[in-house]
Amino acid sequence: MHDLVHDLARLVMADEILVSSKQGNTRGSCCHFALLNDCRKPLESSKIRALRFLGCEEYKLHDAAFSSAISLRVLDLSECTIHNLAYCIGELKQLRYLNAPRIQDAKIPDSITKLSKLIYLNLHGSPTMLALPESIGEIEGLLYLDLSGCSGIAKLPESFRRLQELVHLDMSNCSSVGGISVFLESLTQLEYLNLSCCQNIGDIPKALGGLYKLQYLNLSNSSYLQCCQEAEFLGALTKLVYLNLSSWYCELQKLPEALGRFTQLKYLNLSGWRDLAKLPRLFGSLKHLVHLDLSHCSMIDRLHEALVGLINLKYLNLEYTRLNLLPDDLTKLRYLNLSNLRNMQEDAFDSLINHICSNL
Repeated sequence: MHDLVHDLARLVMADEILVSSKQGNTRGSCCHFALLNDCRKPLESSKIRALRFLGCEEYKLHDAAFSSAISLRVLDLSECTIHNLAYCIGELKQLRYLNAPRIQDAKIPDSITKLSKLIYLNLHGSPTMLALPESIGEIEGLLYLDLSGCSGIAKLPESFRRLQELVHLDMSNCSSVGGISVFLESLTQLEYLNLSCCQNIGDIPKALGGLYKLQYLNLSNSSYLQCCQEAEFLGALTKLVYLNLSSWYCELQKLPEALGRFTQLKYLNLSGWRDLAKLPRLFGSLKHLVHLDLSHCSMIDRLHEALVGLINLKYLNLEYTRLNLLPDDLTKLRYLNLSNLRNMQEDAFDSLINHICSNL
């Protein structure tokens, strides 16, 4: 996403910036970037390319605040109160970036699908929104889509599969939505996928294992993990940097041996895997791992051996695990949780603490 933001900045920052703390209007302004503090007043400039409203949470957004800006590339409404998104949004044909969270209406206008140049769309935190436009797939160049917290959406439109350029998809806390699985095989460019707390998306589809470009995957507390029988689908996702599979209801007993080849992995969360009996044989090969959470993985045997080689760990949570000893090479640790270790006597725990302190 850094490249996307950088490109947008270059696009709109070619000329002057207008910062208005006492906005009346911008009549006659030749500025291309405006920071305004009142989203109720009309904007009388068609030349502005980037528009952001600051501190407007107490004001209802008026259509006239942006409708005349036909040259807009960037529109940030994140600090406005959006009762509904105006139909005229579809007239901003040059728009690339739209940040419009916390919409209070049941829908967004179908005209948004006319924004053929849109690459960034953020609608997060809109629980009253019940559906996306049926023709959402017409925005075929969309790279970034954030629908997190849109818990009222129950079904994705059929055209969703046409968003084949998506790189970033966040649907975390979309607790009502179903049918995501059938679209995943079309979204092969995804690098970021967050489906955490999606309780109605069913079983893990085989297509998930085909998203080879994924670097970030968060399935925590999703129905994928509740229904999952095996985790072999993970084996092909070798570019992962972040993997969160924490779940209180996961019945998986093992991870794929291929996990040991995830040489770029920095974050791994398996918290709550109560039936996990062992870690992959090459687990210690995860040399770049910085954050590891195995809390409540109470059945893992020979845990201390699996941790050998994780020399870059800074965060390690082993609460409610079976641990007798820590490796000597975890010298970069900054956070360590050993509370409620299972089957450990007090004298053994004291010995473990002394061993840790001697290696600091």
